[in-house]
Amino acid sequence: QFVSGRFGYSNPLAVAKGQNVGAFWHISDHHLDPYYSDDPTDRTKVCPSSYNHPVTSAAGPFGDYRCDSPWKLINSSVHAMKIYKADPDFIIWTGDDTLHTSEQDKYLGEKKVVEIIGNITMLLKDVFPDTKFYAAPGNHDYHPKSQIPPGN
Repeated sequence: QFVSGRFGYSNPLAVAKGQNVGAFWHISDHHLDPYYSDDPTDRTKVCPSSYNHPVTSAAGPFGDYRCDSPWKLINSSVHAMKIYKADPDFIIWTGDDTLHTSEQDKYLGEKKVVEIIGNITMLLKDVFPDTKFYAAPGNHDYHPKSQIPPGN
């Protein structure tokens, strides 16, 4: 059961006990930062996605609060999905794969955006080779980013 707005509780599916209804993964907002480094000499240079704010004193291999995702975190997450549910019926992938940065011309370009999306695509295909994907790019999957008309 779940709460359905002003109508109170509802149970729209009423699935019979033991019935297999299927399963899927929904992935979104990877925001891969390919420049992430967990061994900086300057804590403001760990990742461009921190906007030059210093990261914690011990930025680790799986990332830092101020940074977008390093490859090791994304790779580990996708492999964990495979362990948890190895054969989903499909995967919905709603984009936003590139890093946040105020210096797009320095860290992003059309080639880098395509490379990031390509690397994530290959990872997903390698880990889930027999699974269908339904992808919708996000506003960070273009260069320059956020090329969505106002009001849409």
